[in-house]
Amino acid sequence: MVIQMNKHTFAALMLLVPAFLGLASAQELPQPQKLLDAATKLSDLSGLYPYQFNAHVVLNRGTTVEKSGTLTIYRDKTNYRYELQIGDYREVVMREGDRLYTYYSAFPAAGLGSLRSIDKWPKELASKNIAGRTVKKKVEHVEDYCVDFKAGPGWRLRGCFDPAQFSLLEVSSEEQTTSFLNYQHIGEQLFPGAIRIVRTDPGQTVELNDIHIQKLPPGPATFEIPRGGREFQTCDDEQPAERVTPAFSNPALVPVYRANPIVAYFYAVIDEQGKMHDLAVYSPSHHEDEWKKLTELWRFKPAMCGGKPIASEWQNSVVVTVRPNQR
Repeated sequence: MVIQMNKHTFAALMLLVPAFLGLASAQELPQPQKLLDAATKLSDLSGLYPYQFNAHVVLNRGTTVEKSGTLTIYRDKTNYRYELQIGDYREVVMREGDRLYTYYSAFPAAGLGSLRSIDKWPKELASKNIAGRTVKKKVEHVEDYCVDFKAGPGWRLRGCFDPAQFSLLEVSSEEQTTSFLNYQHIGEQLFPGAIRIVRTDPGQTVELNDIHIQKLPPGPATFEIPRGGREFQTCDDEQPAERVTPAFSNPALVPVYRANPIVAYFYAVIDEQGKMHDLAVYSPSHHEDEWKKLTELWRFKPAMCGGKPIASEWQNSVVVTVRPNQR
């Protein structure tokens, strides 16, 4: 049988070829859910409970403010003990049952709060947050599979995965890029041997090297309550305290800078009524007193456990962009 076609039919078919090729290319890429399921299963350490996580920490390598120290995490199904030691600074956060204990030898280390859960899967990378299909993107000169995720109103993250074994290689946003490197076998799991975090707002880098994870024998791990720390109630489904007023509710109180951008960090205790106590402010460019005046205008919804308000710690930061001669 011979099929004849005129020039118009041939032209129409040629127009369809790119569409078919694009469809075939898209079908070759794994679905976002498949990537998530495979990567999560690969690096899930819950089967090791209880375990101990150790790493060497380096802040701002190669700069005049380089510092180093250690990170140790003991983790069971719900209980954990996190300890960070950087130079003379020490931070301990511990949960035992429905109690949370915290200790800081100075103002909480700026920008390092995310290390408390560095051994767990990033909670933002969840099925409900998938915001697009799988695409190819070059990361460190290698073509990886990447997926966009919602991370709050107006915010998105991109997770990139190894195309061969589907391990998580990078999580990036406008504020921060976290790279997961040198995967190693931990029993039947794979976990990074090194993690690197680059934060744009304070220009900070955090490196975790020589990551070592070991399963602990049955029985209690080292859950020693830190001396001189604070005690709070907690629960598995705790909803954190939330600021309900704009960060810059009174623009006249915002300190003027000649830099772009500037970050300020805040620590406070929010009680059951949503009132703020023990406010402390740190900014690399100082003006802490001005920041306190602005912060004292803020109002909060308290943290919740089981539908009941509880007192809790609140740590946050804001970024201010002010151009020279803008004000």
